[in-house]
Amino acid sequence: MSGPARTKPHDGLRAEIVSTRAELGETVEQLAARLDVKRQVEQRLDATRSAARDAVGKATHAVSAPARFAGRAVAPVANKARPHGKQIALAAAAVAIAGSVVVIWRRTAS
Repeated sequence: MSGPARTKPHDGLRAEIVSTRAELGETVEQLAARLDVKRQVEQRLDATRSAARDAVGKATHAVSAPARFAGRAVAPVANKARPHGKQIALAAAAVAIAGSVVVIWRRTAS
């Protein structure tokens, strides 16, 4: 009676202990993740950076065509008006781009 009959209940207990340890380990890992404030902040920063990059990309795409058009429209007038027409055309294009960015930014902020 001290042979195989006695080891079976112990095997069941050992398996239960191993299972309980695994569950406790998972619970501890979940609690540690919740308490890791630095990691949570880094994840939120990454998400915010990604969203900002996407917004800048969309704004750049939306503004680039009107800016090129504005630059082409202003360039001939600026060339006739002053000897530094290219600089004036670039400045006008920059103003057009800035204005377009402000308009798009206000639309997305609303």
